[in-house]
Amino acid sequence: MKVSFFDIPGIVPALATLTGIVIGFLLNWARDVRSEHGRTAALRKRFAAALLAEIAILRDRYCEMIVARLEKWKEDERLELGEPIQVGNFFSVYDGNTDRLGLFESQDAKAVIRAYLIAKVHAESLNVIRLSFRNLLGQLTTFEATSSDSPLIRITNEAVPRLRKESAALLEAYDAATAALRKYVS
Repeated sequence: MKVSFFDIPGIVPALATLTGIVIGFLLNWARDVRSEHGRTAALRKRFAAALLAEIAILRDRYCEMIVARLEKWKEDERLELGEPIQVGNFFSVYDGNTDRLGLFESQDAKAVIRAYLIAKVHAESLNVIRLSFRNLLGQLTTFEATSSDSPLIRITNEAVPRLRKESAALLEAYDAATAALRKYVS
């Protein structure tokens, strides 16, 4: 007489229990994975929305304070940029959350990083120009500061075309970052 595997006493209940455990484990694992994907998607959406808000505010303020002045400037004129920027951090959302950039696809993260790096470099360029202007103004008479052969006018004539190029690159980078981030909030 041939004995079947299923003829072993208790094997069927044991197999049913084992199958139930495996199925339960797989269902819990699938639920956890889905739940984690949902949490990650929600975090990505909130982070993208916060970056979009920060970029929009920075872009609007930048256009108001700098772009308008660069566009109005004419050669051999002084450029009024005000005092050097003393504010510690314009980029608080970005700077406080760089560890979350991995939530985005690599090309989107690259667009965001590029926009912020260009903004930081451009802010530094503006500060260098502001400091140069302030130092020169302290050394020049009113007439010397406005004459066409003034060191202030020469520096301005050299600096503004470079600032305009940086400004155009910054606005382009802001727009690219905005387009990349919009995919995550809609």
